[in-house]
Amino acid sequence: MQLKIRSKRGTLINAFGMHADSDKGFVLFAHSFKGESDEDGRYEELAQRLSKAGIGSLRMDFPGSINSEESDREYSIRNCLDDLESCYEYALKEYRISDRELGLIGYSMGGRIVSLFALDHPEFKKILLWAPCNHVFKADECFLEQDLSKLKLQADKEGYCDFFDIFSETTTVFPKRFIDDLLDERVDDFHNYEGKVLIIHGDKDITVKLKESVELYEKLDHTNDKELFIIEGADHGFGLWDGRQQDNDLLIKKSCEFFGVY
Repeated sequence: MQLKIRSKRGTLINAFGMHADSDKGFVLFAHSFKGESDEDGRYEELAQRLSKAGIGSLRMDFPGSINSEESDREYSIRNCLDDLESCYEYALKEYRISDRELGLIGYSMGGRIVSLFALDHPEFKKILLWAPCNHVFKADECFLEQDLSKLKLQADKEGYCDFFDIFSETTTVFPKRFIDDLLDERVDDFHNYEGKVLIIHGDKDITVKLKESVELYEKLDHTNDKELFIIEGADHGFGLWDGRQQDNDLLIKKSCEFFGVY
């Protein structure tokens, strides 16, 4: 069901709630950088399969998404976290999920977002990460082939920075706070998470390299229930970009199994 949920900025978040016939669990989805709430149908498919097994869900479009009323100028990790929080508050009130087993799913930048969200919400006992962008960036590094030091220089001076999107091959504008968020080291605190974690990554991923998930997996030293599942031959699109349907099928299958859906 399509929803409009009021954000902490006063805007309306485009969201989709998936009803479940029982109260086995509830999952919040966070999409990738420049992605959408359905993630080209994969999030929608996963939500439907979870629903049939009694697990409800809510997924949303962050600022800058084609379905959002806000532009890239409002895209920041902090705003995404606020929107995730608003959707969680909505679900608590409308779906009465406080007594259910709670989970989070994040793809790429969405993985970073749910990891940060979990730091403030230990009640979420399961986290599924698809090729998570959890790297602690330094100012002398690059993000999606863009020099962070140059982006930061412009952002500090003008409040915004021009960003060339390698996916759409167009230039857009992001706020200073997004660059600041990328350089924020708090995401490294996720290693203290005590719940169940599944990281799924392709060994041919050049957008978010596999070694980043290997490092994340090794840092998770407060949980004994963790797994790094590597899909051989998969890139960052998990079959979407190169037509390898088997990668997509395995991604969905493994994701369902993580939540006890077979």
